[in-house]
Amino acid sequence: MSYSQSKSWAWLFTVLFVGFSLIGETRADPGTEFVRTHQFSIMGTNILSSAFDPSEFLNAGMTTLQAFAETTPQVTRASQNGVPWVALTQPHEAYLDNYFKSLVNAVVGKPGCQGWIVYDEPSRLKMSLAKQAADWIHGLAPNTLTYPVALPSYASVQLLYGDNSNPGYTWGQYVNDFVSLTQPQILIYDDYPFLENGSTRATFFRDLMVIRAKGLSVGIPYFSYIQTWAYPGWRFPSESDVRMQVYSYLAAGYKGIAYFTYDQYNHSGGLIDRNGRHTALYDIVKFINHEVKVLGVSLRFLTSRDVRFIPGRHGTFGTENPSPLGLQKWSLYAGGESRITGVRIDSASIYRGEEKNGLIGFFSDDDGKHYFMLVNLNHGPNLSAAYCHLPIWVTFHDSVHSIYELDMQTGGSKVVSLNSHQFYVDLRGGTGRLYKIDDGSFPPNNSSLNILSVEATDITDTTGSIHFVFNQKAQGQIEYGVSQSYGQWSVKEESFNFSNHLQVLRNLTPGRTYHYRVHGWDGNGNEVVS
Repeated sequence: MSYSQSKSWAWLFTVLFVGFSLIGETRADPGTEFVRTHQFSIMGTNILSSAFDPSEFLNAGMTTLQAFAETTPQVTRASQNGVPWVALTQPHEAYLDNYFKSLVNAVVGKPGCQGWIVYDEPSRLKMSLAKQAADWIHGLAPNTLTYPVALPSYASVQLLYGDNSNPGYTWGQYVNDFVSLTQPQILIYDDYPFLENGSTRATFFRDLMVIRAKGLSVGIPYFSYIQTWAYPGWRFPSESDVRMQVYSYLAAGYKGIAYFTYDQYNHSGGLIDRNGRHTALYDIVKFINHEVKVLGVSLRFLTSRDVRFIPGRHGTFGTENPSPLGLQKWSLYAGGESRITGVRIDSASIYRGEEKNGLIGFFSDDDGKHYFMLVNLNHGPNLSAAYCHLPIWVTFHDSVHSIYELDMQTGGSKVVSLNSHQFYVDLRGGTGRLYKIDDGSFPPNNSSLNILSVEATDITDTTGSIHFVFNQKAQGQIEYGVSQSYGQWSVKEESFNFSNHLQVLRNLTPGRTYHYRVHGWDGNGNEVVS
């Protein structure tokens, strides 16, 4: 099935930026419709309104502000500058109190709304209240998403249930109750796995798989939070830590991520510190988010079929590493893919270690075509992604002579040649890549040229960078100006070699609001305009 998308985008920035919306094919449920008609969701949870600078936020590669406190000023600033937003509007009492209603009424109707978090970590006893909050908001804004945030498995029984009356209550029961009673349109939970003692929480993969299974069983997209903070008991994550968490979720079919937090949390962590300066994670996350956006163009249309562990080895005798809780080791026919006949970590002694393992996620598209993602799980405190690099080998059936990789630079596909029906990829710590065996066409597989995403980044007083992605290789050009009459053009690209484009608009007037739209042409001269 192909997905033709009509666009009606009003773009502007005030040497500052913008958001976008797509109107596409109607889906069976609002969550899936949202996922397939918007950019891959990369949310940044912000606490303090003083820390939210729209240009700086978008420059970090975020697609959506998640206003977790000081909601009204944050949402107001986001909507004025074209930044899509999600607001936490949680009742403070055991009913829909006036505080809750005033929070919603203060921002409802502002441009850019992509959803409402109706309760953060409700207990079992608060789930009906979360559903009441969602219903009340839908009465005001029926076409926006509502969802609460689920507790992690390591929450106490008292937190999970709400009091001490049910000591045998489990997290598995909690997840089932959470979905059935709150009826979320997105299933999202938080899990912060990186501990102060240098370890990674043993339940990380088990919980990832529980949420995946629940989302798939009820047919709603599933998201998760990414740890970017430290607190007593938790460590400030390294580059390899953050990558491992992000790519593990992607390999399991998660359709959105939210960094907790974008700014500082209780005076620690985040991408922005208490003085408004970039922490070490700002540039790390910015680079990761660029990769996620490229992958996300296709991942929005893929369904997870299986997730398997690729064990490395440790010790002098090369003892195989045990599978983490909740994951099965790769075996033949995993994910329904019979053409992959072997997957292993490079056996050289320098690649041995208990953390030196991999992950393989299997996907299919709406036409039944198969994909797989390889992830290097090697990570650790204060370790860079480069230091944790790891080669992974994959062997194929004799009938397979080449495969295709989603190119992280162009957004298109590139051929991966096989040597004796196998190949290896040397992945940085925590990093993954997406592949396809059948052919080089990655979704959305529209036969006609379409614009998949547009965003403005790196806005200065006199320049603005416009990043836009087509569903196929095409020429691009930007029409822009200080009114909707536009009047100015960027230089038209000469080649048809790229689907992923970046153009810089220069000599802009400081303080002026600029309108712009993207033009694209395929090799037959057919034009599409945002």
